[in-house]
Amino acid sequence: MLSFTTDQPGDDKLTRCKGVNSLVYNRFREFEGVYMAASNHVYYPPHDPTPGRANKQLFSVYTLATPRRTAASIAANASAAKNARSKGKRLVAQTRSQQKTGVKGYSLLFAPRPAMRRAYPHLKHLWDMGATAAPYDFMDLILLNVVPHTWKLFAGIKRVEKDKDEAYIIPKSTVALIEKDLRSARPTVPRTQESSLQNIDVDQKSFKAVDWMHFFLCSGPVHLAGRMPREFYAIFMALSRACRLLLRPRGLSEADSMAIDVNIKYFVANFHTKFHRGTFARLPQCLSTIAALLDVVPLLRACGPAWVFWLIAMERKIGALNKLIRSHSRPHASLQENLMRHCRAELNQSFGENCLPNEWAQTTGKRPAAPGLPRCSLQLPQSI
Repeated sequence: MLSFTTDQPGDDKLTRCKGVNSLVYNRFREFEGVYMAASNHVYYPPHDPTPGRANKQLFSVYTLATPRRTAASIAANASAAKNARSKGKRLVAQTRSQQKTGVKGYSLLFAPRPAMRRAYPHLKHLWDMGATAAPYDFMDLILLNVVPHTWKLFAGIKRVEKDKDEAYIIPKSTVALIEKDLRSARPTVPRTQESSLQNIDVDQKSFKAVDWMHFFLCSGPVHLAGRMPREFYAIFMALSRACRLLLRPRGLSEADSMAIDVNIKYFVANFHTKFHRGTFARLPQCLSTIAALLDVVPLLRACGPAWVFWLIAMERKIGALNKLIRSHSRPHASLQENLMRHCRAELNQSFGENCLPNEWAQTTGKRPAAPGLPRCSLQLPQSI
């Protein structure tokens, strides 16, 4: 079984998509964004606020009015991009065509050329899946994009109209009270959790995904309660409730999926209503990541719970491998030696705990592990 999971920019490279500078950026639905010449960016509001466009609807939050991308439509866009190059069209015309479809060309894992289809017939199931063949990671989408963007709005760090105070901006005195609460809470938690209780107003640039998750699911709902207008606190809590179900390492029932869908749609709809407010000047609030939240539940139904394809385990492994490189003059040999030593130690520990539990406990002073599968393990029936 193969799984290709990345953040959105990584997916663009893997699937040969144009990226955020294309009018059709969303990989699952076909709707155009709005180009803003002042910032040279494309934004994705539900309605086009450009003067003279009659407030045209681009996508709907509560209904799937916009057409879905399919494997056939993606392959057709890739073929059109290839034909534009083979016919010798000007580079400007090729770029304009790619921006309209969001696809740059053929991809082995997404929409392969005919020769690839003949050479790799065992990958046909990936090509038939369409956009769900390469799901993007919810940890990166929510914890490193949507949550920091929301906090910057609440703290007044990111303003569209710089001289105007918005109702959702938390006063500096209130932010100082939040920092005081966080500072007093640090001695009460283990040292591994202490970094998530640092000053969010000063250190938010260095926050990692786990720090944003702690703030969004644990400390934030408490510290912001009663300290900001109720309507904006409700928007914050809608996404927090959805993430409590989405980011837990267990299965999802149909009721859980429905609850996630309701809360995410509430967040997206009210985010555009309260923050963007349908004006052309406030288009920078309509990031592609906000619209991409509507793809969360379809991805859950297609690919399983979020922990099946999130990048937490892989990024931790990459971080552990980086620490095993002790020599910069011979990095590959150093990594190989230390990795073998690390694997040998894990093998010895596994053998001692499973085959000689009493001797291992007597030597290490640790009680033997309880029988059965460890917590959060995945057990597959023998018939599969």
